[in-house]
Amino acid sequence: MGRKSTVVLMVSFVLLACRVGLTEQQPTLVSVAELVAHPQNFNRRLVEVEGFLVFWTQQRHSAVVDLYADESEVDRPIAIRRQVLVIPSDEMAESRSRITHKYVKLTGTFYAVRSTNGCCISVLKEVQHFVVSSTPSSP
Repeated sequence: MGRKSTVVLMVSFVLLACRVGLTEQQPTLVSVAELVAHPQNFNRRLVEVEGFLVFWTQQRHSAVVDLYADESEVDRPIAIRRQVLVIPSDEMAESRSRITHKYVKLTGTFYAVRSTNGCCISVLKEVQHFVVSSTPSSP
């Protein structure tokens, strides 16, 4: 293969790599309150959300993980809490003691799940990234 053919081949690979990189889905920045108020707007979308994370321990069961709009939501009656159920990644589960009862930013896929009574349950799954926030930037 000649030098000109090699250069053309290399440029083609670079352009293809750039195109693939540009088509990666970027997360939508959203609040817990927005996810709870308008779940269908974000269904099956990659989102980045910040909130107060709590691992709830249950005997003989896996922990339940909730992301609240802010720390004060934890003490509100369950019917009016602004919260999203989180299916934690393995890495989150391993970091449980470091991230529970802390403000965190999570990037994952959001699902608006309809229950049998017609209510919508807000669920964040397939968490790709999480980071502890020192203070909430948008409670």
